[in-house]
Amino acid sequence: MMGPNGDLDFDVTEVILIGNSDWDRPLDGLFVYHEVAWTGAGSWTDPLYDACLEVDSSSNPWSGAGGNHVAKLAILPFTTQGISPGLPIPTPFTSWSYRERLCDNTDEGIGRCTPYGTAPGSNSGRRRLQ
Repeated sequence: MMGPNGDLDFDVTEVILIGNSDWDRPLDGLFVYHEVAWTGAGSWTDPLYDACLEVDSSSNPWSGAGGNHVAKLAILPFTTQGISPGLPIPTPFTSWSYRERLCDNTDEGIGRCTPYGTAPGSNSGRRRLQ
C-alpha cells in the first residue's frame, strides 16, 4: 500500500482508470491510499504492478489536460528518485518510476505519497485467491 505522510490525501495527476479510455483525475484528484501488487518487501525500490490504471509514460506526465499523454500499464519500481526528491522535478522526465507518474509534481502529490506496508489482515500483503 502507499499513502500520505500523516493524515492527508495525496494529489494524483491525470491517469486512465480501468474500463475507461479518457485521461482523468479520479476521486477529485485525491487518493487517501492506493493498493497495488508489489514484489519484494514493498519498499520504494521494489517493482510494483498496477492493473487499476494507466500512467503517462511521456517526458511530462504532469502536463494536464491537452498534454501529450502516452498511456502505459505500470510495471516498474515505486520510485527512482529517492524517498524525498527535490520538488518540482524538472522536465523532461525520463525515469520510469511509478510515484512520479501517478502523483502531481508537488509537495501535496509526490511529497505525500510513500510506501507504508501491507494491508491489515493480509498474509504479508499476499492475499489468497478464492
